[in-house]
Amino acid sequence: MFELIVIIIIIAVIRNKIEKSKNNKPARQVTPVPSRQQTRQTPPRQQTRPQQTKTAKPAPAKNAPAAKSQIVAQEKSTTEMLREKALQDDREEMRDKQEQRMKNKKYYGNHNYAQRYLIGDPIPKDKRMVYCPYCNAENLVPAYGRTSGYNCYFCREEL
Repeated sequence: MFELIVIIIIIAVIRNKIEKSKNNKPARQVTPVPSRQQTRQTPPRQQTRPQQTKTAKPAPAKNAPAAKSQIVAQEKSTTEMLREKALQDDREEMRDKQEQRMKNKKYYGNHNYAQRYLIGDPIPKDKRMVYCPYCNAENLVPAYGRTSGYNCYFCREEL
């Protein structure tokens, strides 16, 4: 739900910026395009080309890179901006998960965590249910092998 609200806000901000940029742009001058019949009437040899004159290019301003970056930012579509935002959110989420793993490892040791058992779900054949001695929660741990190295899914106490 929170992500949906954030996406809607981002879309509204982007749409607002696009409308402001459209209002600030000068009106484009439209040059008339000759129709097909007009171009057929004159043979190709008789068409005149506009003469190109060499004009000196203005010296680039010191703030040119900043202006270019603003233009590039305005040219991005909404879907591209949302895609970039989603990638950034994924990176932040992965970073948060890694920090949480490191914190858990520091406080609780290098134990694996049991899986959550929901009441009414069938117990898989390769798992068995273990009750936590601290919070009495139901946890799923492997049925065979080392089961002593697991912590509770809910309270993180050793099972």
